[in-house]
Amino acid sequence: MTRPSKYLHWLWSQRVFQGLCRRHVNQASVSIERLKQVAIPLPSLSEQRAIAHVLRTVQEAKQATERVIAALRELKKSLMRHLFTYGPVPLDQAESVPLRDTEIGPIPEHWQVVRLGEVVERPQYGYTASASDAPVGPKFLRITDIQDGKVVWPSVPFCEIAQSQVENYLLKPGDILVARIGATTGKTFLVAECPPAIFASYLIRLRVAPDKGLLSDYLWYFTDTEAYWAQINSNKGGRLKQGINIPILENLVIPLPPLPEQREIARVLQAVDRRIQAEEAYARALDDLFKSLLHELMTGRLRVAPWTVKALVAPTP
Repeated sequence: MTRPSKYLHWLWSQRVFQGLCRRHVNQASVSIERLKQVAIPLPSLSEQRAIAHVLRTVQEAKQATERVIAALRELKKSLMRHLFTYGPVPLDQAESVPLRDTEIGPIPEHWQVVRLGEVVERPQYGYTASASDAPVGPKFLRITDIQDGKVVWPSVPFCEIAQSQVENYLLKPGDILVARIGATTGKTFLVAECPPAIFASYLIRLRVAPDKGLLSDYLWYFTDTEAYWAQINSNKGGRLKQGINIPILENLVIPLPPLPEQREIARVLQAVDRRIQAEEAYARALDDLFKSLLHELMTGRLRVAPWTVKALVAPTP
């Protein structure tokens, strides 16, 4: 006897049941008569309940984690609006911060407003070459290698480049790469520790100029604000292929707080990012666990020990 709303639900999940259909009747679409011929694993009712309980528990844990991630992302958005409007002050002190209106919105009176070109070294277009899976030179970072603000360096290809040119394009911690064309135009990536790598031609590198009072971490977080994106979108004009260029980036207006405030803004947002990353890693682990348990339990490779059944679920009336 089976519990269609529980055990069969999980049997159907992740194409387990479809696989059984193909194995027994050699087609994905089957008649009722042929469907009746499909053999399925049929543990006892108590074990069915336990299997469903185990799988549901893992799934609910993942759903709860996804809700936490969504809440943290909303928190980050709210924090960014607060930090880039009032500075790193407690929420209950925001109304006491003297503000002034600027072309990028209200900011604290003591902050400066500057053009990006005033506080970075000359921006640079990337290197033009063909990517290679063979280690013929340094890593060759392209737009497509940057996904959700992350780079999986082992999967990044290589490229050939004359040794005399490597230094001109070599990435260093603190560099900010900007996508200059396509659907990701304006998206940025902050370089941290990385193997010897250069960047491709569809990227523009920003490097903070020494002694200009600007931190790369702070600048990178600014590139995720509404003020930044309003300027990017107005300059690219909705034409994806035209994208943006160095003069457009140099002309961007940015708020420039004193260095201690930049550090505090970056510190607060980094703390939220670390929490988001930890929750995302936990969600991925739960997803892997669910898929593994689903396969192992539904094929009978993993059994729920009889002595755990009563502890897991009470009998259904």
